[in-house]
Amino acid sequence: MDIENITAAKSKEDPDYLTVDYIISGDNDFFDDDVVKNDEEIMRKFLKANPLNTDNNIVIQKIRLIDLMNSTQLQMNNKKEYNNKNTRIEKVLAEQIINMNFDERIKKGEPKLVDDIAKAANDVDHEFKILYSFASKYCYYHQTYALDTPKNDYPIYDSVLRKVLPKYINGVTTNSLENMFKEGCLYEDYITIVKNTLAAYNIDIHEKAFKGRPLSMLDHCLWYKNRSGGR
Repeated sequence: MDIENITAAKSKEDPDYLTVDYIISGDNDFFDDDVVKNDEEIMRKFLKANPLNTDNNIVIQKIRLIDLMNSTQLQMNNKKEYNNKNTRIEKVLAEQIINMNFDERIKKGEPKLVDDIAKAANDVDHEFKILYSFASKYCYYHQTYALDTPKNDYPIYDSVLRKVLPKYINGVTTNSLENMFKEGCLYEDYITIVKNTLAAYNIDIHEKAFKGRPLSMLDHCLWYKNRSGGR
């Protein structure tokens, strides 16, 4: 998969051809949705009140909240044998997040932070899955609400974007996106794909209308217009 040479799959005659106005409209629709608005406000209040990732119980609550609000289905991984006892995945994730200097790294917007969280539980016990969807959301929400600095460093990767994004670009498929992470590629490669998708439609990520968050706006737009369940 050549992520550097992405071309647009939509023609200008298509009603969902990507433009700055189309993306901003989709982002507005996302935040105007009553369910999304409620969930985002709950997330904002909790992360604003608990911005740090140093207390085990607080981090577990964050993991459960993000899982519940976003249907990441961590509960399907919940009970695994580790050290001769049943271990819940949120406990393993919390311990690893606390030990990876998350709070300093999220301020820098490190892409590798998503990779480290995604692989954290799997590194402890290979029966746990690699969790890129959850990891991208954990970083996105913290940067947006805990730090109150909505940068464009952490576009969310989930099943909706995995299915929808290839419809907008040539050379990338749902399977190639899924396999990209399985084969050891990094989250930074996904950021490149999202940026190059915008570039394929001649969209400048520095456009003032994006207010510094073009990648998350594209994510919100495509997710909202193609959603069928939770975030």
